[in-house]
Amino acid sequence: MEKMPFIFFMLVGFITNAQSKYTIINKDSNTNGITKMQFEEHNANRVYVRIWAECTPNDCFWGNFLTRKDISYPEYLQRVKGNWIPYYHPIKINESFVERQVTIYQHRTRRTRYKVTLKNDYKSSNRTDTSRSYYFARQ
Repeated sequence: MEKMPFIFFMLVGFITNAQSKYTIINKDSNTNGITKMQFEEHNANRVYVRIWAECTPNDCFWGNFLTRKDISYPEYLQRVKGNWIPYYHPIKINESFVERQVTIYQHRTRRTRYKVTLKNDYKSSNRTDTSRSYYFARQ
């Protein structure tokens, strides 16, 4: 009987450290932007994101990025009008020719739907900065 509390605390520790893994796919199969994102949530402060974008003949892997859940999400549900609520902190990607910011929003009522906004700030004055939104479904 003395082992029961120990087993209980081990089980609670295992459950609280459980990971959540999922993939979202761009609903537009002909996109020329972000095509797929994989998430691995270790806890609210450690979320690893893998991003792919359209390339030929295969999608380009942009890399692994660390972000965290936006702790204001429950508050946003209360006060933000509209369907798209910020879900993670923005991901910043710095490349030699561009600085990108990827922001992920979750749908207010359809929690398996996401909007991803990509802002490109080009370092060359010869290129125009861009901003696009993509719509994803959880796989």
